[in-house]
Amino acid sequence: MARRRIGLISLSVVVLLSGCRRRRPETARTRTDERGAEYFEKKVRPILVRYCYECHSGDPRKAKSNFVLDTREGLRKGGQSGR
Repeated sequence: MARRRIGLISLSVVVLLSGCRRRRPETARTRTDERGAEYFEKKVRPILVRYCYECHSGDPRKAKSNFVLDTREGLRKGGQSGR
């Protein structure tokens, strides 16, 4: 069950990050970004807080596998096993 949640979280994060790379007109991008941010805050972040942040937040040297989820840079960098 936990692996399935982690998979869903990972998929959600990948989808959100991949949406940042597309170029769209400014107004469409703003609307989509707002919806994506709202979805992330309501659906994804609560799961991360409940199951992941305890071990994967804060100082990367202290986080499990040096993998932090509370910053974009930490998420993109990955941990000991890479991205």
